[in-house]
Amino acid sequence: MSEGINFWQLDTPQTGLYEYCLRKHVASFYWKGRAMLWRKFVLTAASAVVATAFVSSSAPAAVLYDSEGFETPPFVNNSALEGQDPVDGPWFTDNNVSSATVQSGVKASGSQAVQVTRNGSANADQRWAVSKPITPSERYVIVEWDQLTLQTSQFGVSFGPVFGIEAYDAVGNSFPLIGAAGVDSTTGDLLFQAENTGFYTESGVVVPFNQWHHFAMQLDYNTSSYQVFFNGTQVVSEGFVDGPILGFSDAPIATVRGSDDGNDPTATGTAYFDNYLLYTSSSPVPEPASFGLMAMAAVALLRRSR
Repeated sequence: MSEGINFWQLDTPQTGLYEYCLRKHVASFYWKGRAMLWRKFVLTAASAVVATAFVSSSAPAAVLYDSEGFETPPFVNNSALEGQDPVDGPWFTDNNVSSATVQSGVKASGSQAVQVTRNGSANADQRWAVSKPITPSERYVIVEWDQLTLQTSQFGVSFGPVFGIEAYDAVGNSFPLIGAAGVDSTTGDLLFQAENTGFYTESGVVVPFNQWHHFAMQLDYNTSSYQVFFNGTQVVSEGFVDGPILGFSDAPIATVRGSDDGNDPTATGTAYFDNYLLYTSSSPVPEPASFGLMAMAAVALLRRSR
């Protein structure tokens, strides 16, 4: 933790009520809470090769939402993400300053992906999600996605913006944060939010820019903890940010400021997201060693069957 952590509240017609604790210097920052408009939506509605080739074998018991690579149909190219996929979604957003656009120029697979760009203003933090409220009957809720982050190189910017995925529950008028993982587009640090404090914390992994990588965030309701995977390898295990949580509502794609220092609040940046998949499972996300064991078991079984 660094010194100089500031708390304040920002309440505007556009953004509603936010509560921030932003990291200073090399420490972590915390964003907690979402816009009132977003709350209404929820209540009413290894390398690029490794990344693109990785396929989870955790056998989803129930798919909550599958973007199917943001392909057409149902996604419309060169159009804003919000409002798309009306049958299985639709996608909602909590702000109108930054942007998420379905495009075909940069993608992990298929022909389309989503470009998320944070605009250069202090109130440009924004999220996009589909609402899938459940009380999980399986042990795990897992969200997987591919992400390519462009490096931000702006004068006076030390941190951010951050691009990644958050996970929430919805309980009445409160929205407890389960977990979060994101890439700092200035430093490349893979960040997660710490239990209880919510401080964004460096995982020790530096994500290469301008390459596709596969990420997964596993919510373990038996242990009230979440795990973050990078290209198939677990790199984080942390307790639920807001303590024991029984339900789940959504896992938005998010872009947030990196800190409140210098030009950080108004930093711009861009990342691409593809193959977003949200599901429940009784089995955890397998790591590469597990794949090796499964492969050896399959070979042994094949030999025995001959």
